[in-house]
Amino acid sequence: MNLWNRRKAAVIFVLMVLIVGAALYWEETPRQGKIPLDPEAVMTKQREQKARPSLHVYVSGAVMYPGLYDLAPGLRYADAIRKAGGMTDEADETRVNLAKKIKDGCQVNVPLRKNRRPAAGKAPPSAGVLPAREKGRRKEEGAARTPKINPNEAPQEELERLPGIGPETARRIISERNAAPFQSVDDLLRVKGIGPKTLSRFRELVEVLP
Repeated sequence: MNLWNRRKAAVIFVLMVLIVGAALYWEETPRQGKIPLDPEAVMTKQREQKARPSLHVYVSGAVMYPGLYDLAPGLRYADAIRKAGGMTDEADETRVNLAKKIKDGCQVNVPLRKNRRPAAGKAPPSAGVLPAREKGRRKEEGAARTPKINPNEAPQEELERLPGIGPETARRIISERNAAPFQSVDDLLRVKGIGPKTLSRFRELVEVLP
């Protein structure tokens, strides 16, 4: 074979290699788009979605666990109250707009049910305005019949009987007193979830003893 034929054969061989390589490349390219998703990539994406900014909402009043909660955007007052353990038996749900949307930094307050007065014409025989001295005497008798709770010694079940105190807050009271016993009723404000309003609801029902 002369020099010209050798060069011609070499050129043909190179062209065939390029054609085969191009065919293989175009055949493989569509398959790359059909590669299954990596499970780790899916989990990373889910974690990123969960890490979206949340709204800080303060839930107070007649709920089981008053306090500050982080909620997702788009939720409503009903979701915030549910997050706080729901309403207590003393709550007046008719005075709360459960359908209202929450906003960052807002307060969702559940008011207490107002005391209902006896219907007209059905008042008990002893109804009427009592003298101040008689009111004081009855109040003292009622307090004497109901022993006060010592937050430094009371078990969790007894602490949960206090208005506005649920299982979680009761456990926090026990943890706080173990770290440093309470010296006064106002020391209960150290406990997370107990604010001035909550404390005012059971102030007369507790007595701090060493």
